[in-house]
Amino acid sequence: KYDVTAIGASWNSTPQLEDGKKLRIGVLDEHPLLPLHPPVRRALESAVQAIAAAGHEIVRMTQDGGRDIALGNRLAFQYFTYAPHPDQIAASGEPPVPSVAKRAHPMFTGSFLVSPELSDFELINELQIARDQYSDAWRKTWVAHKLDVMLGPPAQNTAVPYDTFGWPPYTLFLNLIDVSVRVEQPHGFH
Repeated sequence: KYDVTAIGASWNSTPQLEDGKKLRIGVLDEHPLLPLHPPVRRALESAVQAIAAAGHEIVRMTQDGGRDIALGNRLAFQYFTYAPHPDQIAASGEPPVPSVAKRAHPMFTGSFLVSPELSDFELINELQIARDQYSDAWRKTWVAHKLDVMLGPPAQNTAVPYDTFGWPPYTLFLNLIDVSVRVEQPHGFH
């Protein structure tokens, strides 16, 4: 409830749901800049309907400036890529796939949130401050809505052709704030 860096789980065992306990489940809203492909939207809504039919409470998580998913992705892109990028592939003698060789992401068109012109230590500090603020905005939302779990799509699209992948905006921001993510395949899908 108070510290975003603390893990809210038992140290010794897997938490078990008490018989008859109903959960408060937050559902990530589709971001207008990151639209879900129709089959992903259908699968998410199907899961929400099944969960609600089982008696659990659904809380729709609308977009909010302090915890905006697009903002989290822009921050994650800069946070995870600010360091030097030594070439780890050349020694293998194997050519990288074209998308990896670009060393940039085609979806990132926004400006940096923190000036890359800062010294290394200032940049690291400012990125950490921005990450902490973003993480805390999610913590406050989680506590305010008394959520037990959050439900969202693992990606905005289904499988894509070779070497045409994009970033996973609905899970990248969770990596930034160090939240555990579990992806389940719906029953009946193989």
